[in-house]
Amino acid sequence: METRSGTEHDRATLNKWAHHVMTHNPLTVQVVTPIEMAAALMLDIQVACFPVISFTCCVKGISGWKDTL
Repeated sequence: METRSGTEHDRATLNKWAHHVMTHNPLTVQVVTPIEMAAALMLDIQVACFPVISFTCCVKGISGWKDTL
């Protein structure tokens, strides 16, 4: 159910820059991290996804909980 305050909050969020709403210094997994380990870590720290990085710290993608099913 949409509320007036919810709609105002949504509009306020849309008027921000990405760096205002992003996670700073996120936990990451490397491209060679076993999916079982990534899934266990997601459950342990209660997050839905991780940035996946290379050995040179370049972002290669995102691995989410649906990827572990």
